[in-house]
Amino acid sequence: MSEKLNPVAIEKIDAVLAKAGATGREQLLEPEVYQILQALGIQVPTYLFIRDPDDLEGGMLAEFGTETLILKIVSGNIAHKTRVGGVKKVSRDRERIRHAMCQMRDEVLAHPSFADEKPTIDGFLLTSFIEYSKDLGNEILAGVKVNLAFGPVISFSKGGTDAEHFAKYFSSPNVRVLPVERQQCRDLLGTTGIALKYHEEGHADHAVKAADLLYRFNLLFSHFSCLNPDPPKYIFSEFEVNPLVFDYESNLIAIDGLACIFDSGERLDMLAGPNPEGLDGLFWPEGVAVIGVSASDQGKTGNNIATLLHNLGRKDLYLVNPKGGRVEIGGQDYTMYKSLLDIEERVDLVVVCVPAPLAPTVAMEAKTKGARGLVLIPGGFSEVAGGEALEKGILDAIEGSGIRIVGPNCLGIFRAPTGEHPGLNTLFIPESKLEYRPKKESNVALLTQSGALGITELDKLKSAIYPRVVVSYGNQLDVDPADLVAYFEKDPEIDVLAVYIEGFKEAGGRKFFEAVRQTTKPVIVYKAGRTDAGSRAAASHTASMTGDYKVALAAMEQAGAIVADHILDHKDLIKAFALMGEKKIGGRRVAGVVNAGFESTYAADNIGGLELAQFTQETADSLRASLPRFVSINPFMDLTPMADDALFERCIELVLADPGVDCLFISIVPHTVMLHTNLEELAGDRENIAHRIIRQGQKADKPIVVSVNAGTMYNAFMEMLEEGGIPTYSTAERAMIALNRLVDQRL
Repeated sequence: MSEKLNPVAIEKIDAVLAKAGATGREQLLEPEVYQILQALGIQVPTYLFIRDPDDLEGGMLAEFGTETLILKIVSGNIAHKTRVGGVKKVSRDRERIRHAMCQMRDEVLAHPSFADEKPTIDGFLLTSFIEYSKDLGNEILAGVKVNLAFGPVISFSKGGTDAEHFAKYFSSPNVRVLPVERQQCRDLLGTTGIALKYHEEGHADHAVKAADLLYRFNLLFSHFSCLNPDPPKYIFSEFEVNPLVFDYESNLIAIDGLACIFDSGERLDMLAGPNPEGLDGLFWPEGVAVIGVSASDQGKTGNNIATLLHNLGRKDLYLVNPKGGRVEIGGQDYTMYKSLLDIEERVDLVVVCVPAPLAPTVAMEAKTKGARGLVLIPGGFSEVAGGEALEKGILDAIEGSGIRIVGPNCLGIFRAPTGEHPGLNTLFIPESKLEYRPKKESNVALLTQSGALGITELDKLKSAIYPRVVVSYGNQLDVDPADLVAYFEKDPEIDVLAVYIEGFKEAGGRKFFEAVRQTTKPVIVYKAGRTDAGSRAAASHTASMTGDYKVALAAMEQAGAIVADHILDHKDLIKAFALMGEKKIGGRRVAGVVNAGFESTYAADNIGGLELAQFTQETADSLRASLPRFVSINPFMDLTPMADDALFERCIELVLADPGVDCLFISIVPHTVMLHTNLEELAGDRENIAHRIIRQGQKADKPIVVSVNAGTMYNAFMEMLEEGGIPTYSTAERAMIALNRLVDQRL
């Protein structure tokens, strides 16, 4: 970002923060917030700060231009003053104001909220009374809060005392990760219903002023936060104004402000980007050692992993057990080395399957051996009490070695074999429980915090596009999703990045944000953890309305990720992008070919951001010549159950050839006797409807999605379509959602 906060403003704000910091306060008083707003060029009411009612002199009130004033309690311990009787209207009369101050102090201190601990009353604030309409859009909230994963995040929403209620039941705040440019602030306003109201009512200037205010907040945090590579002594952790109001002359005025600061000390590092260096040692190792193989129990995790690696044909597999001896793996007799250091050959990758307390010792041996990567399978680390010390022990053991770590508490890595490389599999699920059938054309990397999610999606995607790579990264002791996205961005075999995230470590969200922003490949993300129980106890509106889940979703969308709303959407989107990602998309015009009227209506109801195509006269004439008279020619065309395989294909071919069609939805209710769709018919007829759709899909340069609305009897039909490269879904809704997201991302 080129523009910076001007030096005069910095000097004024420095003075305010230094004065507050010298008293040991972490929260600014409201008069101090007003001073900072004024330094930013943001209008505030005329105001007067009084420490004690006796300090108020009559001449002090002369500067106020209104007879009605607002009196507020000033306290660093009270976030919501209105709720405890800390805000009142008063007349511009010295004695009445003094009386109101004393009464307010007594009422606030007696409020039930403070039964256990009384707040400190720092004084009273008098402000001019600003007249404005409370119609929607005239009270707004703007705030910035430092999120532990993503850094400073700005939010904008309806303001006022009911801001939280409105955000919970009507419209969540619009959120962006900082820094942002001016145009991004305008875009943020443009995504809100409030901005639409401004334009409808002829107040386009309101949107401009609100966007400018957001940009000023952005400049404030570009200097006084962890975004500054040379941050000042005091930085902001939170800054909020609620409400900002438009008065009857369209002035934007900050009525009420809150700000929290903290001084120097350990701060979040939000400037470190993703680190893909050294990951080749994990994915392309020469020499793999499995630590923790048993001579007597073939069901052990280490034995399962050894068997999977053996079945890949790896000739560089080495097994370790402190007792030594020999063990049979896959019919082959293997030596079991007592130590990693006893192996004379090169070992790049060490797969650790021993209990967590033994892992630091193995890590030290790996460093001595010159290994390049560790996969830590066991649990019992930071996900349980006391496990952090073990993780620190591992990091201390490998310090300075350049070893990269996946895990702990993970399934590790699957990498499909290539012509030159035997592949890798540490997922420790036996082949009798999980079918491994990678395809040459596979172009997907599945990066998942949960190993269980990884294997279930691996299994469910096996017909469509079996992932080339699966990484279960667990606790993110070292390698995290940002590192993996940055690494596979440079992998020519990977076109689609599918990510499942449960949580980020400190600053990990910012790293991921940067990695996604920099990649040219589609990143499909499902973020778990929709509830933010902790946010209910937050003091400010900004904190309570923009919990971690909302911030993560907003940040990932801002970075350009394709965010799945549901875990089922994640799998559906992977199929669409992997199988149709190379198709040309010239626009949003969609046509449908179906054999049941309800499917046509169902698809049209879920058209989303797509538009109904309009056939050319030539296409309409060709369709009329091919179809029975009772079939209507329209963009979502119901061929009825009377259509056979050949007629279905002919209509698909004609529709795809129409220049007014950008993409195609096909829906099949397979029970009709006219289509060859059951297992017996598929096996005996090479011209069945599945083969015909696949043929047209391979010929066409436009994306196609298919819905097969049926039970398990027709699983083979769906699998055949997917094995032929056609993304297939169980309902029209799911197919249309996937097609919408594909078109959105490409356009």
